[in-house]
Amino acid sequence: MRNLLLSLLIVLVLNVKVYSEVYPDNVIDEFEKKYNTVKDYQCRLHEWCTKGRKLEKRIINYYFKRPRNIRMDILKGNKAFDTGSVGVSVGDDRVTGHRGGILSVIALNVSENSPLATTVRGTTFDESDLQAILERLKFHLENSIITFEETKDNICKLTCIPHDPSMNEGISMDVICIDRGMLLPVFSERYEKDVVVQHAEWSDYIINAGLPEELFKVRYNPEELAQQKIKSIHELPAEESYKFE
Repeated sequence: MRNLLLSLLIVLVLNVKVYSEVYPDNVIDEFEKKYNTVKDYQCRLHEWCTKGRKLEKRIINYYFKRPRNIRMDILKGNKAFDTGSVGVSVGDDRVTGHRGGILSVIALNVSENSPLATTVRGTTFDESDLQAILERLKFHLENSIITFEETKDNICKLTCIPHDPSMNEGISMDVICIDRGMLLPVFSERYEKDVVVQHAEWSDYIINAGLPEELFKVRYNPEELAQQKIKSIHELPAEESYKFE
């Protein structure tokens, strides 16, 4: 009987160890399966990032439609002519759009790497969507130490420390939080050493609403989605509590 109990204890310990080692893989796999069911999505994105003394803060209405059409409408920004800007990428290495305010009448068509189409850290449109987050997590599975923490509000926090930050854009730690109910990311931070240089929060996801192709034309007004009886992130007000300094 004693030997039997000892054997059962050993099996239990081994199972717990294996479970903890593969658990990040399971979370990422669940996220990928969810992403594969997504034809289009919308969300509210709060983001800020720094580069040296430069600081950029934005509230964005974010739209995505397969194969990789992306639209960002900047509701608020701390840089001149950010508020009211629109940018659209349809996967051809170009971004079309316009800036806000009095510059909104001027149409733009620039390279995806243009400072007019990237963050101050140089993040491009195709580095901002769910596919990019999934690709980043897969990179960390192969090249990083990943630890996880599951919080009381059903959020799985993945902390990823690359063996070689130079392979990760100089980022020494990525923190990505995935909502286990939605199986979608809700929070991300990137660090250079111990300093946060990029922060993002995604909320109010709308999945597979049936976004039309014309949404990914710069002059299309998202107000028209309601007229087509398509639920839209555009209907939500920008949060006044998001501060710009």
